[in-house]
Amino acid sequence: MSGFENGLPAQAGEATLSFAGRGNRENQVCGKEEWDRDPDLWLYRKKTTMLLRRYVQWSLEAGRVPSLLGRELFRSRISAYSAITFEERVIFLHDVEGCLERLQGFDRQIIARVLLQEHDHDAAAQILQCDRKTIERRLPELIDELTDDFLQAELLERLPETKDDSL
Repeated sequence: MSGFENGLPAQAGEATLSFAGRGNRENQVCGKEEWDRDPDLWLYRKKTTMLLRRYVQWSLEAGRVPSLLGRELFRSRISAYSAITFEERVIFLHDVEGCLERLQGFDRQIIARVLLQEHDHDAAAQILQCDRKTIERRLPELIDELTDDFLQAELLERLPETKDDSL
């Protein structure tokens, strides 16, 4: 968890939920315990979302549908950004795909439906045959997991540290 849920700080002793059927990811995120993750990952959520949309756009421009989506057609609105060379795009696509492959099947489907295909939470829940609350709860956690992976792969730049000189 990011340390904040719906803008409110999480309680210090709050227990984390484990998800049945998540295999080795139970109480872990990318090989780390949840409480070892950076509590400020939520700050990157918008950048991570835009990076995923760029991934879809560049995949289609390279003549392939992202593996996360299979062969489905989808709508998307992508921000304008251009890479200098084709090689840079291929490396970017490979790195993002590697991060997405670390997600489990259901988690991948949430990312695909909500972020890449831009379905609202109700439509995504209907497609995935789950409750809307599951999507609302799990999506921010998944974005934070991907953010952590993107930061490690240096696809995102870390925000500068701020010093508190008032102390």
